[in-house]
Amino acid sequence: MRSLALVIGFLFFPAHAGAPLTVEQTLSGIRGSTLADRIDSASVQLLGQPFLDAPLGEGPGSRYDSGPAYRLDGFDCTTFVETVLALAKSKSVSQFEKTLRQIRYRGGKASFASRNHFPCVDWIPNNTQNGTLEDITATIGAAWGVEYAAGVISKKGWALKLPPSVIRAEGLTDAERATRLKEIVTQFASAPEQTPHLAYIPLEKFINRKEVSPEERARRELEEKEVTLKDRSAIPRETQSVELDLEKQIHNEVVGVKLKYLIQDTTVDEKLLRAIPTGTILNVVKPGWKIPGTHLNVSHQGFVIQKKDAAYFRHVSKSTGRTKDVLLANYLRLCLLMPAIKGINLQQPRG
Repeated sequence: MRSLALVIGFLFFPAHAGAPLTVEQTLSGIRGSTLADRIDSASVQLLGQPFLDAPLGEGPGSRYDSGPAYRLDGFDCTTFVETVLALAKSKSVSQFEKTLRQIRYRGGKASFASRNHFPCVDWIPNNTQNGTLEDITATIGAAWGVEYAAGVISKKGWALKLPPSVIRAEGLTDAERATRLKEIVTQFASAPEQTPHLAYIPLEKFINRKEVSPEERARRELEEKEVTLKDRSAIPRETQSVELDLEKQIHNEVVGVKLKYLIQDTTVDEKLLRAIPTGTILNVVKPGWKIPGTHLNVSHQGFVIQKKDAAYFRHVSKSTGRTKDVLLANYLRLCLLMPAIKGINLQQPRG
């Protein structure tokens, strides 16, 4: 999701958080009588927090991953969603800790093996079974049509490709780390291949795109090329982004040009976007997305937040750098730049 997340994060609503809140402070700031309102209230307090790669583990002393069991000072896309859900469903720190375990782990038991590593065969079905989620894709998408992603998941193949760095227990020698990695491989050795059927609303069903002449396409390509060749040596340093290096700034400007024309060339059906309830988890569906050792069907996730003017997507990624709100229509327009992205899956939190 690099190019997509990067440009929308930079072009819209850059956020800068202050000192991270504690769980107690965040819980005390949550307002709303419905779970949807509490998700909005909890997540808005976390806007501006930085992206962190693999920010959570099973806690200090864990055999394989001693990363913190929870934190509010940084997230990846899934831990942001998990943390917000646990906050929204809790009234105390102890309830938050228990709820987060139920969301992150099969049966609520914290271990590397029981962690919900795969969205479409672990995270979604396990949280559906425990009453946390309900798939509303078919209901919301009935008027537009629904298809199904069915990329084969091999946990065995995935485990065989895990790097030694996945072992984050403290004070290990390289040999000890290698031994524990072999233990993980053994734990998944008998896992059968799984073929999920994840419902999604195809982008092409609710985004209409007009034809562009070859001459106009060539003109736009020239405009993009001119952006990459632009002399930036005279730009005052203080006006440049402190968050993005020059290469990323150039990339953002190029994709910004693409977005300008996507807005001009496409129409997103606002009826669909406005039908998605606040607090719904939107999963970006990329069927059969190949990663080392296996495939995935979901490449990113975040929350749909309905505001007075429009629907927004609240999320975090490596490329956006921080948790941000972006216009959902423009986010989905930019998905068109990545042909492997086919649509969206919608999960409504319950409880």
